[in-house]
Amino acid sequence: MSERHPAGQRIPQVNLFAPPPRSLSLPLPDHFAEIVLIALIVVVWAAVGIGIAMLFGWHPTVGVSL
Repeated sequence: MSERHPAGQRIPQVNLFAPPPRSLSLPLPDHFAEIVLIALIVVVWAAVGIGIAMLFGWHPTVGVSL
């Protein structure tokens, strides 16, 4: 059953399949999130490796003398 609307009253038509309008944004690579996650994992594992190495007695020279 379709509803009857008074004359002069318009019903908006919306295309739900149309992509939303894009706001101003930087052009990012397609797999930007994956690249950031991989870099984050590498940094975390490097920190873990350095921490374990220091627990086993590695003392890096960082150029600061006390």
